[in-house]
Amino acid sequence: STSLGIATPAPVDVICGRGKMTSSHPGNRRFRELVLEKKQAYQRARRRDEKTQITFELVQTLREGGSKFLLFDTKTGLWYDVGDEYAREKVSHSLRSRPNEHRRTKPKPPRKSSLKKN
Repeated sequence: STSLGIATPAPVDVICGRGKMTSSHPGNRRFRELVLEKKQAYQRARRRDEKTQITFELVQTLREGGSKFLLFDTKTGLWYDVGDEYAREKVSHSLRSRPNEHRRTKPKPPRKSSLKKN
């Protein structure tokens, strides 16, 4: 991307990628709150253009609030804005995904072999 690198993300910025910072960063907390507000409408939307509109508006809301969507570049040691297309991809992925609580709490089904020992 042509944007200049940033040394430190601002509190309003949304951090892309994995790692501890993505969950604790204030901009990501706000991001998740906004996603939660729109999630039901998104998952209820039947038409693709409705979903696109919701995604578009969410990115716009964040951008208008001063947020940048940043990804860390290990080569330069700087953060770069990923652009709106990537940002919308991140937003729509978050809107599609199930809430985190259900992800890890389901116990694994027991292995067949341990059920009956003859």
